[in-house]
Amino acid sequence: MNGIAIAQALLPLWLMAGQAADQAVSPTFSAEVRLVRVDVEVVQGQRPVTGLAHEDFQVTDNGEKRPVRHFSESAEPLDLVLLLDVSGSMKPQLQAVSAAARDAFAVLRPDDRIGIWTFDLKARMITPLSSEHAQVRADIDSKVLRKVGGGTNINGGIDSVAKYFQSVGRTERRRAIVIVTDNQGQKSKRDIVALRKLWEADAVLCAVITPTNRLAKGLKVFNRVVAPYSKLSEADVRKLAEQTGGDSIDTTRGEMTVGEAFRVTIERIRRRYQIDYSMPEALKPGETRSVAVMLDDAARARYPDAQVRARRKYVVPADVASK
Repeated sequence: MNGIAIAQALLPLWLMAGQAADQAVSPTFSAEVRLVRVDVEVVQGQRPVTGLAHEDFQVTDNGEKRPVRHFSESAEPLDLVLLLDVSGSMKPQLQAVSAAARDAFAVLRPDDRIGIWTFDLKARMITPLSSEHAQVRADIDSKVLRKVGGGTNINGGIDSVAKYFQSVGRTERRRAIVIVTDNQGQKSKRDIVALRKLWEADAVLCAVITPTNRLAKGLKVFNRVVAPYSKLSEADVRKLAEQTGGDSIDTTRGEMTVGEAFRVTIERIRRRYQIDYSMPEALKPGETRSVAVMLDDAARARYPDAQVRARRKYVVPADVASK
């Protein structure tokens, strides 16, 4: 089955599952700072596993089991930032994203907000978070496609968007970043720096990895052979996405086009679970804690091959006092 057939087959299932969950679940959110928010995706093969309840999950914090305080499926409003690589090799890929945006945005709800950031060697906010989806779609054509060209600083772009989310402040909204990039470029910030900012911002990173052109392939050889000690290096958004609980679709294998992958990625983000649990007592502000989300035995028996994608860590907020 090709990428188009897969996307067409899965979309009705995602939409139907989301509608059923909306009717069955009344989400509850508390702005209590001691709650840890975890965005969770469960997939088996190519299909999302929907209709699970909070009893189907187990959550641990640094290995200690924690009770689930709040649980919902695709219910909370979403803040979604598109982080688009505008280096010189990316124009055809961004044109595909623009063409797919209409269908991709159709799965979003009226109160979901979308923003656009671009990056080459520097990150720039093009459109702040907005519920005017049609205008955001138009901005991709009018404000993004006309400014393609330059180098690539992937981790710097991710870091900038995470800081933007932090500046907005904690809300009831889920947060996600979709980065569209060829995964090649200059890495001036270490992975752990960008990751920590994503953990602090409670943001999930998902990636659409596009084919690499000859110039980028040449840079890759240069990085590995000629300048192993320079700042020029191959980034890997797959690893960053995995650590935040997000996923990545690699279109270089030809199983999906860039446009299809972009649409499927947004559909998956909209249909995720949210789990909130209370932090343990006596934590230190700035401390990094490990999180693990698993299916319980009964759910695992029903879905033996399921994968659970959730953030691996969080950072204790500065305004949490030790007890």
